[in-house]
Amino acid sequence: MLHSNCGPRKKMSRKKVTLVSRTVDVTGLTMSLIESAFKLYQQYYDDVSFEKFHSDLSQKQKVIVIFEKSTGILRGFSALLIKNLEIDGKKVRVIYSGDTIIDEAHRGSRALTSEFFKNIVLERIKNPLTPVWWFLISKGYKTYLLLANNYNHYYPRVEVITPKFYQDLLDKISLSFFGENYDPSTGIISFSNKSEKLKDFTAPITEGMISKYPKIKFFVEKNPSWQEGDELACIGEVNWSLLLTYPYKVIKKIVFKGFSGIFSTTH
Repeated sequence: MLHSNCGPRKKMSRKKVTLVSRTVDVTGLTMSLIESAFKLYQQYYDDVSFEKFHSDLSQKQKVIVIFEKSTGILRGFSALLIKNLEIDGKKVRVIYSGDTIIDEAHRGSRALTSEFFKNIVLERIKNPLTPVWWFLISKGYKTYLLLANNYNHYYPRVEVITPKFYQDLLDKISLSFFGENYDPSTGIISFSNKSEKLKDFTAPITEGMISKYPKIKFFVEKNPSWQEGDELACIGEVNWSLLLTYPYKVIKKIVFKGFSGIFSTTH
């Protein structure tokens, strides 16, 4: 995510660090861990306050925490709120992702995605007859791509206009969480104080990226004020086919990365 335009740098060897993750109840978090999470959060966001961060965190149920195995240093976290909603007389199970951060030096690790996958598998198994949806809000394209690159059934998406049924579902979920801050006509969640914006160096989007990657272009078109802290509301269905295809995609990426390393050796 972080990058510099100061010219080429000499490659430096970096000791491989093993990350471990687990899901804990918010009520079980120590103040020391909360403070560490906030320090990590404020590295990548402007206009943040510990009081608001702590208040938002206390409204969640669970937090996925990611540590260095050898040192115990916190390297990432993601807050979760899971609840039932009644929409048009039918129960829907919603998994909402709140604040999510991975230290830049450790992005690419699958510690977070694997632990999050465990959580959605558990929700799908515990609610076999209830529709389960992942609800996330995205002020950066990388968050949106976590959904777009891994889910079979999600909205909004570049290929199609969101069908009315799913648009209504997305609107009702968004309104239930964010009320008047959500605009159904745009699909955007906007806060009047415009706080907690991504820092300028975090997840920048270039013209080259927009022209090359349709999903990134789509994100920018749907959320043109993302740099001001506006959030794009999104949903992805946690269906049974996802539980089969997602592990396959992970394994495929790992295998491909391994072969790429074999055939790109520098002589």
